[in-house]
Amino acid sequence: MIQRTNQNEVNGKILGRVQSHYEDVLKESQKAQDFLRRHALLNGELLQKYHVGFCDGSLPKESEVREELVKLGILTQKGKELLKNYVTVPITNESGRPVKIYAHYLYQETELYLPEAGSAVFNAQFAKDQEALYVAGNPLDALSLINAGLHETVAFSGEGAQGTGESLFESTRLKKVYFFLDEEKIHALMSRVSAKRLELFKINLPGKSVTLSRYLAGGGSVGELIQKAVKIEMAQPEPEGAMTSSVPF
Repeated sequence: MIQRTNQNEVNGKILGRVQSHYEDVLKESQKAQDFLRRHALLNGELLQKYHVGFCDGSLPKESEVREELVKLGILTQKGKELLKNYVTVPITNESGRPVKIYAHYLYQETELYLPEAGSAVFNAQFAKDQEALYVAGNPLDALSLINAGLHETVAFSGEGAQGTGESLFESTRLKKVYFFLDEEKIHALMSRVSAKRLELFKINLPGKSVTLSRYLAGGGSVGELIQKAVKIEMAQPEPEGAMTSSVPF
């Protein structure tokens, strides 16, 4: 356990250094800023608060951390940066240490989470103990909602709500959860959570080809989406150790 904790700290420091470099690159990259402008995210205060960056392939590959960068997926075995031409957003734990980097490709709807293993929650520390929670499909969409005024927005990586994610849903103050996800993802996310006391809603975007960030960038109203939200019901998970009875006819 101690060894694993130490490794997590090392990974966090390395990811922090990587993301700091990506932040500096974003400030000088016109094409990355144009991408953020198209998504209505060229907000200096927002970008600084959430440490948004851009990878242009110029990350220093110091020999002492090269092996760790490969293990984390930042570098390929040949030393190339996997995230070149990706906008990056770090996902941090409660203490603010980076545990993952979310990356969205500049030229198409392709996204990555590095390292791939494990789960994490984007913006969890700012969404605790709220009466309403908004769940976006990824950190970029979450930033779009935060920029639109929904500061209680989170995004999950990995399968299901584990650890921090479960604690968010189990807060006694939480009353309503709005999902900007399809039903399959909602059920996968909530499979381990008791949502009996919560009101759950699914947000539907107008048109299948519209992404959330582009809808908002085009002047779409998040308030209108929430007003049209569809209430959904979730089957409650069986208590651990519960026995199922069978009828022999």
